Amino acid sequence: EHLIIIIRCFFVINMLLYLYDESNFALLSNKLSEYTFYDIAHFLDLYVQVEKIKLLDNCDDVYLEIFCPKKVWDITRDAILVLPGGGYIYLSEKFEGEPVALSFASKGTNAFVLHYSVGRKRRFPQQLIEVAAAIKHIKDNHAKYNINPDRVFVTGFSAGGHLAAMVSNMPGEPISRPDASILCYAVLSANPELMHSGSFQNLFGCEPEKSVRDQFSWPEVANADTPPAFLW
Repeated sequence: EHLIIIIRCFFVINMLLYLYDESNFALLSNKLSEYTFYDIAHFLDLYVQVEKIKLLDNCDDVYLEIFCPKKVWDITRDAILVLPGGGYIYLSEKFEGEPVALSFASKGTNAFVLHYSVGRKRRFPQQLIEVAAAIKHIKDNHAKYNINPDRVFVTGFSAGGHLAAMVSNMPGEPISRPDASILCYAVLSANPELMHSGSFQNLFGCEPEKSVRDQFSWPEVANADTPPAFLW
């Protein structure tokens, strides 16, 4: 409670500085953003509504975490699904989940973090099913989340980048696929000379044969119908 009072006082001081001197306000705002801007917004629920929903009935540990900026003038926003990495053995949501979602949300994009299956509990293609279900949920509920259903994107890190790439090429209805992707230091190739073998072993539970590897190697399956992708 004391922390909340202190933070609220800080915002009051911030506004007073703005009224007094815009240059002081800009300096203080920059310092604040470098320090704990996203944490403050999260604590006070000033800008972002946070919600968690379970996606699949038989998987209690698989859920979608939603970071939606509060409605302002009924602006329709873009949406992005965030897939943390972790080599398919764990989820690095501390660094590649919530901080990424809050960054997008602070810029007016509705963000969703999928906590998908990892480790030995559930093997492939369970992860692909979960991501497709997440994208379908977002698009089906576009009115609730105030988003454009034709601008639902996905970003993934490391193994999450592989999952993002695979769901982009998944056969089936477009409602289960993203409209574009951002692949961040992603595990894309299943070529033995280039692949991150640990990720594929964790995904399949064994060393996959070449015929299987090729089906889940993004350079092999990407084609003219693959949604636009930004790689870094």
